[in-house]
Amino acid sequence: MLQRLTLLLWSLWLGIGVGVAFVAIPAVFATARPGLPPGEPGFTAQAVLYRYFLAQAGIATALALFELPSWLSRRDVPRWRPIAIGLLLASCLASLLWLHPALSDLHRVRHDPAPPAAERYAASARFRKLHGASQGINLATLLLVLAQWSAAARSIPRAAHSAEPTPANAL
Repeated sequence: MLQRLTLLLWSLWLGIGVGVAFVAIPAVFATARPGLPPGEPGFTAQAVLYRYFLAQAGIATALALFELPSWLSRRDVPRWRPIAIGLLLASCLASLLWLHPALSDLHRVRHDPAPPAAERYAASARFRKLHGASQGINLATLLLVLAQWSAAARSIPRAAHSAEPTPANAL
């Protein structure tokens, strides 16, 4: 039962990650109207990403708690699994607590007409660097989640099927 629940959590994380990265965020920018204030699609994307990072952290924490009894008893746990979950949790927390707030602040400065142009330019340059790092971390996270999902799916025993056909009218 715990294996199936773990697979469900990995599936949820993978589905949310693909949905946010390849559907929701591109849709925000694709449907942005020319009349919107500068930066508005970015602010909307930030709201979506904040909730995504919260979901990631919650799922990673739940997975760690589900795996904890196996880790403590040292039963059938590959050495890489706690490391992978630890890396994923660390990346979620880094995105949630450091990258996202930093990018939000820089985005706000970039699109605020009050600061001098040099300050907005510097914020834009730093934003591009951090945004690239964030995208790299998100892609690596998604690939690691895919690998963990695959491993979890393979670990669930397949149902045994009878070699003998059953009569069509049998209950």
